[in-house]
Formats: sequence, structure tokens, C-alpha cells
Amino acid sequence: MNDQADTKTSPMDAAEAMTRFWTEMATRMAAESFASPPGTPQFARRMQDVFFDVMGRQADEFMRSEAFLSAMKQSMDASLAFRQQLNDLLSKTVQQFQMPTGEDVADVAELVRQLGRRVEDSMAALNDRIGRLERRIDSGGVGSGAAGEGSSKSGVGSQQGKGSDKGRKRTG
Repeated sequence: MNDQADTKTSPMDAAEAMTRFWTEMATRMAAESFASPPGTPQFARRMQDVFFDVMGRQADEFMRSEAFLSAMKQSMDASLAFRQQLNDLLSKTVQQFQMPTGEDVADVAELVRQLGRRVEDSMAALNDRIGRLERRIDSGGVGSGAAGEGSSKSGVGSQQGKGSDKGRKRTG
């Protein structure tokens, strides 16, 4: 109901504003015409200044009016609603064609980063473990057993030999 009241009074307000504009401009131009003779560059410059001054004030007054501000609000609301509808439509279309969205790609990229971190952490742990094993081999802790096996530099053969012996004893 409030919108209907604004609609009924807005044409009258517009007519009143237009009347004020032309009245003020005509009054000021008439006053300026006595200050300098018509047809001179100073006269044209003054008329132009009067016009721009009056027009600027009227435009400023109009843009601060309730009617203009409500029209701008309605326009912005409609624009935002349209944007939301367009986003929804595009999202549904992408989903129906089973295409990856930007969010899907970002999720996959994050998973790849996490996987890379896990691989790096595992590699660091394996390097630490290999380093400890090499130090044990170098110090003679691995490979010197009761069977008199010598310690080898790699230690891999002696470990595999022991493991395979144990496997044979269980099955044999």
C-alpha cells in the first residue's frame, strides 16, 4: 500500500522538480543577461555556468530523493536476484553434464598437495631409517651373527639371507 502512495505522488513530485528547475534557470539567466551584453563570449560563458550550476543542483537533489534511491534499490535487488538465478542455472548445467566445477578442481588440488606432503614425510622417514641402518652396518651391529657371516656394506644380502633361512626352517 505504501508503494501505491509513492506512485501516486511521484508524478507530481517530478513535475514540481522540473518546474523548479526551469524557473530557477530562467530567473538566473535573466539576471545574468543584464550583467553582460548578449552575443559576447562572456555572456555565453555565464549562461553556460548558470545552466550547469542549476542542472548540477537539480541532479544532486534528484539523486538524493527517496524515489531515486528506492528505484536504485529495486534495480540492485533485481540484479542480484538475476545473478543468483544465473549462478544456479550454470551450476545445475555443469552438474548435469558431470563437468568438474572450480570447487571440484580446488578440492583435487588440495588432495594432491596433501598426498605430496605425505610422500615427502614418508621419504624423509625412510631416509632416516636407511641412515640408521647404514650406521648400524658400519658399526658392525647388523650382519655379525653366530653363523659367522661377515658384515657387508649394504647389509641387504645378510638380512635377506637370514629372513630366507627362517622361512625355510618353518616350512621344512
